[in-house]
Amino acid sequence: MKKLLFILLVVSMTASAFALDLSAELIGTFNLFRGNFSSDEKDLFMGGGERGRVRLQAQHEKDGFGGWFRLQGAFTVIDEDPDVKPVEVERLGNTSVNAYGHLWYGPNDKFSIHLSTNPDGHWALDGNALWGFYGVAGDVIVNDRNSYGSMDYLDYLEFDMSDPEALFDLVGIGFPFATAFYSGFSNGLFVTLNPTEAFTINIGVPLLDSRFLPVTEIDDTDPANPETITLRGQASAWTIIRNSALQLSFNLGDAGLIGLTYAGLGISDEDLTNYAWDYLSQFFLYYNVGFGNVVLDFGIGYTLFDQEKRGDVTYTEHFPISIGVAASVDISEQFNLKARAMFTGLGSSEAKGPGVSEKENDGITTITLDLLPSFKINEKITAYLNVGFSTLIMDTKETDPLYGEIEIKAQALWWHFNPYVTIGVNDNASFYAGFSVNGINLSMKDVPDEAFKPLNKYAPWSIPIGLRIVF
Repeated sequence: MKKLLFILLVVSMTASAFALDLSAELIGTFNLFRGNFSSDEKDLFMGGGERGRVRLQAQHEKDGFGGWFRLQGAFTVIDEDPDVKPVEVERLGNTSVNAYGHLWYGPNDKFSIHLSTNPDGHWALDGNALWGFYGVAGDVIVNDRNSYGSMDYLDYLEFDMSDPEALFDLVGIGFPFATAFYSGFSNGLFVTLNPTEAFTINIGVPLLDSRFLPVTEIDDTDPANPETITLRGQASAWTIIRNSALQLSFNLGDAGLIGLTYAGLGISDEDLTNYAWDYLSQFFLYYNVGFGNVVLDFGIGYTLFDQEKRGDVTYTEHFPISIGVAASVDISEQFNLKARAMFTGLGSSEAKGPGVSEKENDGITTITLDLLPSFKINEKITAYLNVGFSTLIMDTKETDPLYGEIEIKAQALWWHFNPYVTIGVNDNASFYAGFSVNGINLSMKDVPDEAFKPLNKYAPWSIPIGLRIVF
């Protein structure tokens, strides 16, 4: 922490010396209480789950040149095992300090070139579907799993769905809305072109993406002769280019905005001796329109099929399509309703070759719905009722070498209830407080309900509070 404060001080003094505009943001979150509604585990915990973020940004713009530098420090405190008695819980802390930057040059309003390592991304087409759904509350008090889930369709392929235990690993994990809406370009060089006021072209090349940089490890088994092992070499220029992004957007005035984005997606297969790249292509179609007190966002995300030839047989994986919609409705001056929904499914695989012609659906369908009604109590206080669910439906077949073809039918329902209030202390500070509980219900054909009973009864809750200060 002392090191972080020292760095922040140095950046502040540097910004002052060069007459840069300086801004800062501090976020802190803490659970007053937490526990579990399970009938077997009702231990009450004091505190836990603390996290915070300090963001210091210096920026400047003059004569077409501009840029900003951001120093961000974050910490998280987690519990090694939240199910044991409080005295046995081991508190684990994780602290990180990262630097980000963005430089640009734009001689006119028709052209600009940028070099950026912005983790928040540029030219996202998501409206109220991703970060915009909760806004700042998603950074402070709300666990926005549905926007930025850590698993996508590719990860499901790693699970043996004929094994009931595999469903336990899928708890709380689903397709995030980022599979239907483009979340932005980060870490590289990009150009923005504006041929007309209504037409924008963005082209990005991920030159600074850590996925394509070399990774090494020191093997000090023999301290006298440490050896540097290359886990991953520098990606080739062709690899980087294939993972570039291209976006076309058209502002149609009162008729809305439409955008089409292509984004290369590099999937790696890594071990100590081999590093190979597989290439996938993602496409996103986006439409935004507003009329009266209503704003609508529509998104479709599709990953182009992946094909591999083994001998004379060609195997093709057709990935599922994601379709999402988000809406914000101002019902009155005090009352607003946000909602978002998404469907993901229709994936399949096939094999074709001499004497071989097989095709089967993957049988995985997900549906997600989030509702966020809010009521403005007065100029400083707003209350939110945050509720939603994600459901995973499986109806597929797998071939087992011993038992032959196995029919798999399973369902998983994940739900969350997280009401909260925001209080504007002044123009620079806001306070957040809420209640959070979530759970899951799993079931599988030919598997006794008792097998999932411990998990289906698990319903952790917490009372989080948070503070955000900007200056």
